[in-house]
Amino acid sequence: MEIWMIVIVVVAAALGVLLIAMLLGFASKSRRSGELRGRFGPEYDRTVDEYGDRGEAEKDIRTRAERVDRLQLQPLSNEERQRFSEAWRSTQNFVC
Repeated sequence: MEIWMIVIVVVAAALGVLLIAMLLGFASKSRRSGELRGRFGPEYDRTVDEYGDRGEAEKDIRTRAERVDRLQLQPLSNEERQRFSEAWRSTQNFVC
């Protein structure tokens, strides 16, 4: 009789650990999805719609984010900012 009790306790403990691991995995995935949605906004939703699969879309978004994070971005001087802004407005006027 004692052996059955030990087996039941061990199985119950293993199931408890498995359940906790699943809940933590779900919470972690949900948190990562929320972070991506917060960082990318409408682009996140557009990409999920495009792929039709949240996992594949998030993989693509993470790949793009990693590529951008490797870029060496530098702030523009006021003069450069004004020059690019004027060039962009000129391009928009030409296209429209």
